[in-house]
Amino acid sequence: MAKRGVRVSFWGGVVGLAALSAGCTPSNPSGEAVRAAPAPKRADAVRLESSCARVAPGVGPAREGSVRQGSTVALAREPERLLAYVADRDRNQISVVDVTHNALVQTVPASGSPEQLLVLADGRVVASIADGAHIEVFEPTGDAERVLESRCARTLPAGPFGLALSPNEDTLVVTSAWEASLSSLDAKDLSLRGAQVLPRSPRGVLVDETNRAFVSHVAGASLSVVELSKLEQAPRKIDLRVKAASLRGENLDLDVLRGGVQGFALAGVELSPTVLEPGGQLKSDAGGVAGELPRPLAGKAPVAPKAAPTPQPPVRAATPKAPAAPDGPKAPMIGVTPPGPEPIPTPAPRPAQAKSAMRLIVPMVSLDPGDRNRPTQMYYGPPPTAGVPKEAPIAVVVDAKSEKSMSSHVLAPTANLRGEECLLPRAVAYRRDAQQLLVTCMGIDQMLVLDARATDPMRAIVERHHVPAGPTGVAIAESERVAVTFGQFDASLAVVSLDGKGSRTIPLDVGTSSISPTDAEGRRLFYLSNDTRLTSDGVACASCHPDGGDDGVSWSTPEGMRQTLMLAGRVQGTAPYGWSRKQGTLATYISDTSRRLGGTGLPKNELDSLAAFVKHLPGPPRREVNSALVDEGREVFFSSGCDGCHVAAVGTDARSYEFSADEPSPYSSLREGFDTPSLLNVRATGPYFHDGRYPTLEALLADPSSQMGNTSRLSPQEQTSLKAFLESL
Repeated sequence: MAKRGVRVSFWGGVVGLAALSAGCTPSNPSGEAVRAAPAPKRADAVRLESSCARVAPGVGPAREGSVRQGSTVALAREPERLLAYVADRDRNQISVVDVTHNALVQTVPASGSPEQLLVLADGRVVASIADGAHIEVFEPTGDAERVLESRCARTLPAGPFGLALSPNEDTLVVTSAWEASLSSLDAKDLSLRGAQVLPRSPRGVLVDETNRAFVSHVAGASLSVVELSKLEQAPRKIDLRVKAASLRGENLDLDVLRGGVQGFALAGVELSPTVLEPGGQLKSDAGGVAGELPRPLAGKAPVAPKAAPTPQPPVRAATPKAPAAPDGPKAPMIGVTPPGPEPIPTPAPRPAQAKSAMRLIVPMVSLDPGDRNRPTQMYYGPPPTAGVPKEAPIAVVVDAKSEKSMSSHVLAPTANLRGEECLLPRAVAYRRDAQQLLVTCMGIDQMLVLDARATDPMRAIVERHHVPAGPTGVAIAESERVAVTFGQFDASLAVVSLDGKGSRTIPLDVGTSSISPTDAEGRRLFYLSNDTRLTSDGVACASCHPDGGDDGVSWSTPEGMRQTLMLAGRVQGTAPYGWSRKQGTLATYISDTSRRLGGTGLPKNELDSLAAFVKHLPGPPRREVNSALVDEGREVFFSSGCDGCHVAAVGTDARSYEFSADEPSPYSSLREGFDTPSLLNVRATGPYFHDGRYPTLEALLADPSSQMGNTSRLSPQEQTSLKAFLESL
């Protein structure tokens, strides 16, 4: 539990610690230099100490609409033009774009890589600096060409990402991806009110009318709930796990609660008041069908809601069908009407003055990695369960009032849509007047328009729009009835008509990019989904390694469970690669992994580009930790011989070590030996060990049966200090 203030404690994260045992030689045979993660970028001391309050209130563009969540695109308005502020991470700048006249107006240098932007009520613009440990604030100037200028900065836990305002707009909250925390600030002067520790990999955030902050996570299939008025209280957890849905089936996998990944964003959805149609279905006052069913009576199968009216799509509308399934006992499938159900008696109609229903919707990917009790001869996950693949997109619906998920199952896609699945959902915006969600999908470079009233909006696709590559953000201008998306890979802004009138593109490729052409091609391949050269089931490299990190999952393989390795900042100087594959080059290891996932293979030039991108992925910003506890832990680390394998704490000895498994696989003795991983950024990863057997660093260090060193013999104080040192790396 964290107390109010800046200091927070931190939970562990991604790659297994594989060899803290003594007796290894302190060397680094790979010959590559070990690149430590850069220190957090900071604004200069003057700007950190200066006031963030507005200097000239009322001057310059005003915020468009009442948007209270950050994105890589934020809109502002002047009398004669609509402006888009765009966070360009590749060029460390904010681009100011005149959407009305298709013109780039200004590029504003940022003090690092801006991730999200949020326009405050008074027109100031807050940017989360993802590769640093601060936010930066920009103020409108009133000048038509020099629209924004940097005003101040505020220090926060490392890796600021998501931004949101409270409904009364007096509080700004910021998630920190790598320090796993939520910070609360005064929106007027940006002074820090307090911070709260969160589970690993927080990203999107919103604040509701009751002053609760809801936070999505890239890994873990959960939402965190933080009472902003009680930051000293631990966050609550909302479980977002679901099961695979099937009309019929005896497969035991149907009872498995699937995990989740790619929870980069979430949206608050306020549906119109509803009344009941004959038969118990809910109908909105606007004439659409709400995606909520009355609770079925005992022994009765639920009647699915009627499909909402589907306009003619610009590309292709998706109307999923029920997947084929083997014969067996019937089980209700969410969103599909089973054959021969008995109708539900019509409940009493709700009052006409019923209040709007508040929901949270989290676009994400449901996943089944397998487990020790379900041996498989496939690599990295079991075969599809009743047509539902190991990774399947879903938009989980959460009742905000009760803090409970309303989603229970994920559906299989229809065969003709498998190649256009949104396996990398990145950003979401809510179109209130049409009760629709706009979701950008990396990997297929599309923006989906979803019916927000559906049981699973991801299976209620109204329209598809092709957008520039790498769509990281989306914003809506209700007056113009357009959506504005930013394609980071193409450095282009797309303005998409929501009335079927097409789209236009505004190029933003101005300034020096921090990514080389070779790495840019590798990045495109890294995020590319549904390419059979890479995998047979459509998953991308970024599916298991979101933004170069990891999914926090241990996957089933013929040799046993294998924990996903973090890549960002941890590849150079750590050859050979993989837990046990012993490939000497990164390209060889990627090729082997692709083959095990059923891919047909990339040509050498593309494989080399992909390897170059992975090798150059920057690690998370380093924590600035100077404490007696960390110093004590450093002494424990070296005096215990841990550096024999983990050279200088951040390198490796390039050797493999045998470890027996708790439950050996029937297909392998698991005695092939496991490679020593890097400990860089180990705080941001978890669970630990090659098979993910330890949920926390504390559990790993305290296990008396561990074959990895003798850390369990250390005193409790020594274990605590050693953990603090490891988390400082």
